[in-house]
Amino acid sequence: MVDKGAWTQGGIAPDPTDPRVSFVKGVFQDALEPHFAGNGLLQAHDHYVIHIDADLYSAALYVLCVMRPMLDRATVIFDEFDCVLDEMKALDDSCRAFEKSYKVLGSAANCEKVAIRFC
Repeated sequence: MVDKGAWTQGGIAPDPTDPRVSFVKGVFQDALEPHFAGNGLLQAHDHYVIHIDADLYSAALYVLCVMRPMLDRATVIFDEFDCVLDEMKALDDSCRAFEKSYKVLGSAANCEKVAIRFC
């Protein structure tokens, strides 16, 4: 267990030096779509690395649905994949809804962290 505040940045998102990396502060439903629309990111690159650290089923499912146009060109990393009712279930439900399949590229920490590629 980690103490409250262990990961805080005092409300300020990190400022990455790599221009390919960005952090967006906010609730997924308010921040995700405007961020992609405003930056033209849905069509900008041949390959993406998407790290989904949504924790909850509803949040992970929302992210997967919004980012669906990018997923065929992405390696997706899940951060809490070991809970079958949250990120894992969101992936399964989105794959069934959009008729997608995936292969596991690697995992760590007893499948808590998982990297996949859609096929």
